[in-house]
Amino acid sequence: MKHYLFLIWLLNPFSASASDEKITVLTEQLYPLSYTETRKSNGVIKGYATELVKAVLEESGFDYEIRMTPWPRIISSLEKQKNVLAYSVAHTEEREEQFYWIGEIISMKISLYGLERNRANLPNTFEEAKSFRIAVNRDSVVSDFLKENDFKRLVEINNREKYMLLLERNRFDLFPLIDFTLPFLAERVNLNSTHYYPAVALSALTKNLTIALSVNSSNEVRERIAKAYNIVKKSGRYDEIMSPLLLQIEQEN
Repeated sequence: MKHYLFLIWLLNPFSASASDEKITVLTEQLYPLSYTETRKSNGVIKGYATELVKAVLEESGFDYEIRMTPWPRIISSLEKQKNVLAYSVAHTEEREEQFYWIGEIISMKISLYGLERNRANLPNTFEEAKSFRIAVNRDSVVSDFLKENDFKRLVEINNREKYMLLLERNRFDLFPLIDFTLPFLAERVNLNSTHYYPAVALSALTKNLTIALSVNSSNEVRERIAKAYNIVKKSGRYDEIMSPLLLQIEQEN
């Protein structure tokens, strides 16, 4: 029996110190990084970021469960609970001390999009955009940023995948979107990405999307997951998982 346990330790050094703690993993619909196709896969959570997080947690030796969760609840859980890991979270200066930052998933740029056919009437500058109705996801980095900059005409929408459809119905004038997700999202909702125009770039929100851990988690949990991320990164598994997406983004540009 002792020899058997020693063999397990050799195969996975994290196992020797493994506790009964379970990691609750939270994410939102952010195609193609994390998403569900309920009818096709019985609610299984897929996506490039999902596969990366799975690789990290399997390397760490922790048991875990991934749940699709509304964004406001993700932020609340990260702030109040222990052993909560979330992805894909924008790493900002304002959030620096709020969470433990495990590692980068992908960098992002965000723009405010409107209808291409209304291009002549869309804003050209950040200041001009203040007079337009803008969709936001509550408690998101975009919502916080626009409120801090005195944007008043914000329309809270709890599902980014509805942005394009609701824009067509004149519920608002602009919606924020991570630039590289535009063609993926349009395809997902059966719309043409060329119908949408990036009117104003939110340059201040050029950030990294990351894996974040709740600050109430123990140092042991944090260190094991961070070490596991570094192993995945250095071993080439990060590149195996993310390279197809990065290549597709490069081709789209």
